[in-house]
Amino acid sequence: MGPCLEARGLQSGEDLLSSRDPLILLGLQRSPMSIVIRERGLGENIALTFSIIAKNFPKLALLSLMFGLPALVPQILAVLNPDPWIIDLGALWGLDEPIPLETAALFGGLLAFLIYPLFIGSLIGIVTGCYTGENITIGKSFGLALRRFFPLAIFSFVSNLIFFAAMFAVLLVGAVVPFFMILGVPLAIFLAGFFVTMFYVGSPSIVAENIGPIAALRRSAWLTKGSRGHILVFLILMWMLVVGIAMVFMMPVMVINGIESAMGGDGGSPGFLPLILGWVVNSIVGLLNVIAPVVIYFQTRARRESFQLTSVAELVDRIEQRRMGSDPQD
Repeated sequence: MGPCLEARGLQSGEDLLSSRDPLILLGLQRSPMSIVIRERGLGENIALTFSIIAKNFPKLALLSLMFGLPALVPQILAVLNPDPWIIDLGALWGLDEPIPLETAALFGGLLAFLIYPLFIGSLIGIVTGCYTGENITIGKSFGLALRRFFPLAIFSFVSNLIFFAAMFAVLLVGAVVPFFMILGVPLAIFLAGFFVTMFYVGSPSIVAENIGPIAALRRSAWLTKGSRGHILVFLILMWMLVVGIAMVFMMPVMVINGIESAMGGDGGSPGFLPLILGWVVNSIVGLLNVIAPVVIYFQTRARRESFQLTSVAELVDRIEQRRMGSDPQD
């Protein structure tokens, strides 16, 4: 199958010319630098995910490291602070009392909730540019993420709420109904796979199509229909690769931790180097978890919205010929 474009809701060639949808723009630009949008097998999609990261590594890695800093800072403070129950941010901010660990954890969770939409929005913007043939800079991707912040945040909250509500319902029924847990465990596994795959391409839909969170839930459910088994296998394989790569790159961290434990000294600032290495490794490996849904998003659009690129190109050419009064078929 050749490159595929969306024809949904278009009434004429003029609509094609004025469309801001990235897949339509891809057809009109016909950029040789863009990724061909077509159906691919599991191996091809995995290889494409790594290829996109490799070709855009400086921008993607810089964004991932930058957005990972808020998670690194509390760990560094924990190393500096010998008391495991408090993080003495109060002293840093000129306060009389240290801030309780629970308060710091709550603040960290809120900060992570605010950062996550910006993080995934920025990365998705850059990867979408690989399909449209547009060179998306870090500044432009961050601006796109800011504009789509609330839809991404709401989508993340609602999709996770649905997922955990389903899991909680299964556990609750299992606690009340005798012998239900025999069926409850496989049911919970099935529901987990179902909801994860159903909402898998929601975030890319928000960024690429400029839609709201509820529309993204419906859009993702429609795009993934008929492909959820493929997506689940893809997710399992990607998870195995992520874990394997992380373990390989975390080996130096474990070696350093073992050396520090063997030395048993309290001098200096023990644990800083493992923290830094862990931050770098997690930031780089974490790119796979964000890029993979974008690859599957365009894969599902190619499958569900089959519209040949050559047909769009011919239609655009004929519109131009008619405007010039030189259509050979008139």
